[in-house]
Amino acid sequence: MFGVRPAVRLPRNYYVTVDTNQYSVDPTFIDRLVTVRSTLDEIAVTGPHGEPAAVHPRHWGQHKVITDPAHTQTARAMRRDLATASERFQPDTAVDIADLSIYDHIA
Repeated sequence: MFGVRPAVRLPRNYYVTVDTNQYSVDPTFIDRLVTVRSTLDEIAVTGPHGEPAAVHPRHWGQHKVITDPAHTQTARAMRRDLATASERFQPDTAVDIADLSIYDHIA
């Protein structure tokens, strides 16, 4: 595949597939639309506003996984931040509860 692939949503594993090879993308773009551009020499991924998300040399083998160590490090930091964020949850926070008795009148 050469050229530009229409925008695709970056999956949770933060890899895009080009010709059976998987290339890592900056995980901060997970669940966002990214554009994949491929040439004979490189694979470039840009975010929704054209910001660079990944650049890899093109690999011509099949079923290879190409990972940028910086992407792995970012993913590890994001997982760590998520784990500590759940510890900051305050269970004493007041939550509004809707009155559902209105549905009894509808039925």
